[in-house]
Amino acid sequence: MQAVLGYGLRNITEAPESIYAVAPQARGWGATTQQRNLLTLIQETTARTFPAAGSELKSVCMYAWGKPPQYTAKTFDKIQDIGVGDFPKSLELLLVPGVMMVAIVYATLGAPTGNPVPLGLASFDPL
Repeated sequence: MQAVLGYGLRNITEAPESIYAVAPQARGWGATTQQRNLLTLIQETTARTFPAAGSELKSVCMYAWGKPPQYTAKTFDKIQDIGVGDFPKSLELLLVPGVMMVAIVYATLGAPTGNPVPLGLASFDPL
């Protein structure tokens, strides 16, 4: 992920203003510090690349289950309520406009039940 971010930051001339995340409709998503650490990595790397920009990237989480858990609310600067059917339940997105995007689908492999495995892609292509 860090390499994708680095490549994406090389392709732009202005600092992005926001980070957008679409939370999958999965219990416990964001309960670890990994989400917070990833947002911090993106913010700090962008600030080093564009020191004159002066403002920190704001993070927005689009959340479909009503009020998010405290750990999710504390991780993001803003929570945006979205409709349950706006995105597939198992889809997680992370977007830094013009810089990078990550799309992950949580799928059970070979069985209708069990722990879902994250499968996805990341891109720094602005298109």
